[in-house]
This record gives sequence, structure tokens and C-alpha cells, in this order.
Amino acid sequence: MGFFDIFGGGSKVERLIKAITQKFGPPENRQKALNQLAEMEEPEAIAALLRRFTIQVDPGITDREEKDFTYRAIVDKGENAVEPLKAFVLNSDTGIAWGLKALNALIPPPDLAEHCIATLKKVGNDYTRDPEKKVVLLNQLLELDDPRIGEAVIPFLEDPADEVKIGTARVLSKTPTEAGRVALLEGLVRDQDKKRVVSALVEAISVGKFTVEGYREKVAPLISDPFALQKDGTVLHK
Repeated sequence: MGFFDIFGGGSKVERLIKAITQKFGPPENRQKALNQLAEMEEPEAIAALLRRFTIQVDPGITDREEKDFTYRAIVDKGENAVEPLKAFVLNSDTGIAWGLKALNALIPPPDLAEHCIATLKKVGNDYTRDPEKKVVLLNQLLELDDPRIGEAVIPFLEDPADEVKIGTARVLSKTPTEAGRVALLEGLVRDQDKKRVVSALVEAISVGKFTVEGYREKVAPLISDPFALQKDGTVLHK
């Protein structure tokens, strides 16, 4: 059973879903269906609208305009949209950046951080063919200030995808903790053969004003221009 099956979705809703996710054909057909869904008060209409975020159409300007319309329609639903949005972010593999944007407009930052953390935990740091969802969640957490974030993202420094490691490093640079410091240094040693990852980890150590205490001998050879290791163990961006 798919995520949107749980909402039941009468035949009209199902027809409208098919229309708004049709990549080809006249764009006015999609817009007409979006208009109809936006006017409906049934809970399943919100979940149906969210499906528009999962596809991309040409030209790009049309895609953006339709997604902007969908975003506004969902936010206009207010509190009624919160649970469908949370379920979408938790269960969808694509389009969650728009879902997070809508959630950000509807719930307070601590609640958004909690849901992002829960979603990351569900996704896990194992191999995934497309790491986009993890990257999007990390980018959202980068914009939030919450003491729970640092500990929650540390495991993703061991994700197989370099993009996820880089995103995690950036988050940890803004949430400085001792556990984060150690994790960054361990990651630097572990991934020293990955140039992009090394650069991101060194930058995170510098931005977070972490010291290399306990790791100087191992990491000193890995720190190069535009960074320099200082006598006090901090890393300076020249």
C-alpha cells in the first residue's frame, strides 16, 4: 500500500492526482486539477496536492509556478495541513524540500527540528541509491538552532554518500559539541582519501572553532591551504 492509499481517496481525488502528476500534455490541465484540489476541504485533498511536489515538468518556469501555487494552497489550509505534511516528509523520497518549506510556515522551529530528526533517523545512514532526501533534511537542520541536532546528525558522517557527509559537517560546524568535535576529527582521519569530504570537514572544524586535541599528529598533514593549523590546536581560514 502506498502512502497516499491510507487516505482512501475517492474516485474524484484519484482522477485529480492523475491529472496533476501528468508530466506531458497541456499545463492548463494540471492547473485546473490543482485549482479543484485547492478548493476541496476533504483531508485527502491535501495529501493529493502534495503529489505535485514529486514530479518535475518542462519548462522549468511552469514547474516552479505550479509548485508555488501548490505550496500556497497547502499553507492556506493551516493546521489541517500539518499532519499530511509530516507524513509526506517522513514517507516520500522526492519533493520533500517543498514539504519542509510548508511545514516551516506552519509549525514552530523546535517542532520542525524534531520532525527532521525523526525523519533522518528513519532514513538511516545506510546506502541509498539517491541521497537527496538526507541532504535536504540536513540543509533544513542547518537553518535551525536546536540542541538536539548535533547528536542526531553525527551518525551521518559515516554515510556512504559524500554529499551527506559534507552536509553533516556543515550542520556540526553550527552546533559545536565535544561529541561533534571528535566525530569530525574521526571522519577526517577515516575519509582522508576523499578530497571534497576532507575540505568540508576541515572547514567545519575551523568554523566551529574546534581544536584538534588528541588528533594533531593524524590530522596535521591533512590541513592545507586555505587553512592552517595553529599552535593552540584550532584551524584558521587564511
